[in-house]
Amino acid sequence: MSFDEECLHQYNWFGQPVSSWYRYPPVIGKMFICGRCGAIHAGMHSVTAAGNYIDMTTATAPGNPSAGLVRIYSDTSTTMQMKDESGNVTALVGGSSAMTLAGSQATEGTTTSSSETDLLSLGSLSIGVTIPFWIWFILRADAAASPTFGLKLNATQVTTAHNALAGGAAGSSVNWIYVGPRIAGTLRAIVGINGSGKSGADGATRRWSASAADMPTATITDVVITADSNGSETAAADELRVYTLATS
Repeated sequence: MSFDEECLHQYNWFGQPVSSWYRYPPVIGKMFICGRCGAIHAGMHSVTAAGNYIDMTTATAPGNPSAGLVRIYSDTSTTMQMKDESGNVTALVGGSSAMTLAGSQATEGTTTSSSETDLLSLGSLSIGVTIPFWIWFILRADAAASPTFGLKLNATQVTTAHNALAGGAAGSSVNWIYVGPRIAGTLRAIVGINGSGKSGADGATRRWSASAADMPTATITDVVITADSNGSETAAADELRVYTLATS
């Protein structure tokens, strides 16, 4: 296996260029070390450290590191992440970033249930308890019965029976919800706003607030939009996005 494209140093063996990479341990090892520049290539998801750059393959998020350590990894071709011992993930970007996309779900979810039902979910998040974040999504209904909507954080239903659409006709709304730090004394610190429109009539602006329960005092891994369609129409949610906010 040759990594000469990653390191220009080679040995000249009787006039012929020979790779300066060595396998370690010999024969069975998965680590390659350049005998000339000291570059290292290791593992299936590899990191190559050369004189003035590091190559890193993208991979899913690793587990939490031991106490006092952080893990730096690449989860896409354009982003770097840092994970601490508690599972909090910080995006590593150039300069300062006040808002970072933590995840998105762009597949519409629908229901005709007459009870509160999970409508659209975004999982695999890792938002520490001290990190505030925004939730953005679109809602719609195909008839006039005005379904109600709610919000779950992890498995906790923090808002329910919210009228997020202008009643009286089929319509849709765009929604923003701010979720504050989930620490003692601020577990109802959630508020939002939406603007809705309906066919052939004026729309309305409404607000979201916590009404069902305190927010969980844990790392947020799942954001779920719920709905009760009153059993008479289709309620739908789409374009769910979660953005974490800088704390300093």
